[in-house]
Amino acid sequence: MNVRIIATAAYGQLGPFKKISPGLYRSVSGRVHIVGEGNIGGKAEGLAFLDQNNFPIPGRTLFVADDFLGLPNVDIRDRFLLCQADLARINYLISAINMIGFPTPIAIRSSSTVEDQLGDSQAGAFHSTIFGKPLSPGAMNQEFTIALLEVLNSSYGYGRNAYLRRCFTEIPPLPVIIQELIGRQWSFVPNVFFPALSGIVNTATPDKVKVQTVFGFGEAAVRWGLGMVHEFCGDLQAQPAVTGQFNGEVCRLNLQTGLPDMPDPDFMYDPNKMSANYPEIVALYRQKAPELQRGVAQKAFALSQQLGKALDLEWALGESEVLFTQVRPIKRKKANMARPAVAPENIYFQTNKILGQGQVEVKNIIFISGEMSEVLSVMDDIRRICRQFPDSLIVWGTRVKPLVTRDILHDYLIHLAKSVLVWDYYGDDGLHHQSGPGTGLAHLALEIYDREKVIIYSDKSALVEQLLNLGRDVSESPSSSKGAMIEVKELPFTLQIAGDDESGWGLIYRNIQP
Repeated sequence: MNVRIIATAAYGQLGPFKKISPGLYRSVSGRVHIVGEGNIGGKAEGLAFLDQNNFPIPGRTLFVADDFLGLPNVDIRDRFLLCQADLARINYLISAINMIGFPTPIAIRSSSTVEDQLGDSQAGAFHSTIFGKPLSPGAMNQEFTIALLEVLNSSYGYGRNAYLRRCFTEIPPLPVIIQELIGRQWSFVPNVFFPALSGIVNTATPDKVKVQTVFGFGEAAVRWGLGMVHEFCGDLQAQPAVTGQFNGEVCRLNLQTGLPDMPDPDFMYDPNKMSANYPEIVALYRQKAPELQRGVAQKAFALSQQLGKALDLEWALGESEVLFTQVRPIKRKKANMARPAVAPENIYFQTNKILGQGQVEVKNIIFISGEMSEVLSVMDDIRRICRQFPDSLIVWGTRVKPLVTRDILHDYLIHLAKSVLVWDYYGDDGLHHQSGPGTGLAHLALEIYDREKVIIYSDKSALVEQLLNLGRDVSESPSSSKGAMIEVKELPFTLQIAGDDESGWGLIYRNIQP
C-alpha cells in the first residue's frame, strides 16, 4: 500500500498520505506524517482535517497508529498493567522523529479512538505530556520511552479511563501523536519554554464564538478553566464582551529537567503576580487583544460552518501567527433554556454559579466531607455507594484547593452521580476558597455538556444542612474510620436540579405535581 486514505465519521475521507519509507506516510502539505497501518484516533483525525484544509497547525506532527508499537489488546481486569513495548519499534519511531526534523521540545499526546467524538469528547480522559530533551542515542532514549509509556498507560488508569466507563471487555492499544511544541525561550525567565498566549475557541453557543486566553501553555485553560474570555456575537465584528481574569502563573517547560513545570495552584488565582513577574507578556496581550482573539474566532467560525458542526479548538501563539493544535466536534448548546416556573416555597436554592445546561432528577443525596487525602483513601467506597444509589446528588464538602476540586470533578464525580453540588467554604486561613465554574470552556465543561449534567456551586452551609435534613439515613451509609465522612440520605420525594450557564441561572427545587 503506497497511499493511505483514512475514512472518518466526523470529517469524511482524509488523505492521501503517501508512503515515503516502510510504514511511514506523509501528507500532501508535508506537515503531517503517519507511522503504522492501524487506527490513528480521534485527535489525530481532527489534526489531519486541519492540515488538509490548510489551517495553520504546527509544522511537524507524527501520528503513531495503534498497531505500530505491537501492543496487544488487554483484558479490562488488568487495568494497572504496564505496557511493554518493542524497543526496536521505539528506536524506529525515534529515527522517524529525527528524520522528519522535529525540534526540541515535543509533545506526546493521546489520540484514543473514543476521544474527540461528537457527543462524547472524553476531553482530558487520557494523558499527554511534554518531552524537553534532544533525542540522541543513549539515556535520552530511555527517558523518551518512559514518557511514551506514561501516555500509553493512561488507557489502563483508574478514574481517567474512558474504556472502563464504557465497560469494554478489552482495551485496544492507544494511538499517540508526536507534535512540535509551540513556544519559545524567554530572556527574562531563564531555562524555561512556553508560548506567550494560548487557549481555546468554542462555537457551541448559537450566534456566539468564545475565545479563552491564558498565558503560557494551555493547561490552565483546558484543565482548570482559567483565563480571559472574549465573547464575539453575530458577524464577529462588534467589540466582544470580556470576562475572567489573568492566570497568576504560567504552565511551562523546564529546559534543565526537560519536564513540565506546573505552578502552585495557590498562585494561579493571583493576577497581580502575572503583571509583576511577566510584564512583557501582559503587555503583548494588551497590544494584540482583541484583534488576535477576533482572528481566532473567525477561523473557528468558518470551519464550523464548513463542517456543519459546533467545534472546540485549542490554539497557541507561534512566532508570527496563531497555530491550532487540536479540534474536536462538540454538542451544540441551546441559545437559552427556559427557567421552570416554580413556586418560591418549593425552591431550596437559586444561583448564577452553574456549569452545564439541563435538568436532572435525584432521589438520594450523597454527602462527602473530609480532608483531601482522607477522601481519596475511600474512593473505592464512594464508587461502590454511587453504583448502589445511581439517582443521586453528590454534595462535595471536602476541603481542598479549588483547582484540585476541578480535577476531582472531571476525573471522578461527574461520572458517578447525576449532579454535583460543590460546597465552597471558608478555610482555616480565613480565606474564601471559591471553586466556581471557571470560564465554562474547560475539559470539565465539555464532559458536563456531553452527559447533560449540572454542577451547582454554593458557599451556604445552611443549604447543605437543609438538604441533608430532607432525607432519612440509609443504613448502608458508612462512616469511614480513615477520617472521611460519607453520608447517604434517601429523599421522600424527587428533587430537581436544573440550570443554564448561558442564561446564568441554577435551581434546586421540589417539583410539586398538580
